[in-house]
Order: sequence, then C-alpha cells, then structure tokens
Amino acid sequence: MELNISGLKCDTPHCNYRDDDVKFEDYEKSIGKKCPVCQSNLLTQKDYDDCVKMYNNIEKFNEIGEILKWMNPFHYYRLLFGDKRKMSNLNVKYENDGTQTRVIKKED
Repeated sequence: MELNISGLKCDTPHCNYRDDDVKFEDYEKSIGKKCPVCQSNLLTQKDYDDCVKMYNNIEKFNEIGEILKWMNPFHYYRLLFGDKRKMSNLNVKYENDGTQTRVIKKED
C-alpha cells in the first residue's frame, strides 16, 4: 500500500486557503504555522501526530503484507508461471477538517 501525504489547507470554514506543495517531510516545520489569509493555525501538533501515526501504521501494514503474501498459494503461482495480471488498486483521499471528523473518499 502506498501512502502519499502532502499539502496543507486551512480548516476555518470561511477560508479557502490551501498549499498543495507542502511535503510530508516538511510538516514538522509547519506545526503552528499561521494561515496567510485568516491567521488560523494550519497544522496543530495533534494533526501532525495523527499523520505520523497513520504513516507508521501503513508502514507496519506493508511489512506484514510482505510476510503474509508468501502464505497465499496464488502468489507462488504468479511467481512460477509469470502471471502478470495487474493487482487491484484502491486510491483514497483523506482529509482532516480540524474537527474529530475525518473524510476518506475513494478516488477514480
């Protein structure tokens, strides 16, 4: 599973500010940074901690997945006979609106 975290947006309902160029690696530097439009906090410590926790959980999931795939006989079939069928992908978009509500949307 691949996880791409990037961008910051203001959680204030009347503010439309967003910066999609901020990389996850730079989030720690953005904690407490003010919105240039409305001066609200763009990234709280809790929001940052939630992102790190999600990132770490996906990394653990991927490690477990690498081990578990060898328990699936179909994986050996694919390896031995060169089955090149595409594995299915699920793309989702996760948004944190600054409240306890988290929005996860399926992307096409």
